[in-house]
Amino acid sequence: MSFIINVSEEQILPENRFLVIDSLYTFEFPKTVEQLNKNRYPNTSDEEFELIKQEFESFVRENNNPNLISVGNYKSYADIHLPKVYEIIFDLHNKERFWKQKTIIKYAYNYRDVFHPNLWQGHSSHLIIEIIGKPPILFEELPINHKRDNKNKTVIGICSESDWEIIRKKSIF
Repeated sequence: MSFIINVSEEQILPENRFLVIDSLYTFEFPKTVEQLNKNRYPNTSDEEFELIKQEFESFVRENNNPNLISVGNYKSYADIHLPKVYEIIFDLHNKERFWKQKTIIKYAYNYRDVFHPNLWQGHSSHLIIEIIGKPPILFEELPINHKRDNKNKTVIGICSESDWEIIRKKSIF
């Protein structure tokens, strides 16, 4: 017997409320809603699938948005409903490198092809994010598709402005 425990953001200590972005992902943007595969949602009711389909249709309409970036997220800190807005982007290894810049986590995939409108605590995801304005140089320093070498040590954190000072003071690594 297994139990599913939903952990909301409010249950997480502020110093742990940040997402980790560890890679850029190559990504072919979906062209039509027909690319959403119902078979990948066996435990989803028809009503729930229709809501996912509506989210996916919004996603398809954004295919010309130049501010969207495809990234890898390492283990979400909580169950998070999308879209989710954050205001701080920082280098996990050097928190003196940070930017106040609006970042919206818009869409997510799990298991490579399961599109979903939320993040699940403890799961890594492929995210489509929107950065308002020019992305910080940190994004240029990320490895592509997790192909990390000695030169690619950058790992990005994103968090809310209200949690930033607490996260900034905490030793993460």
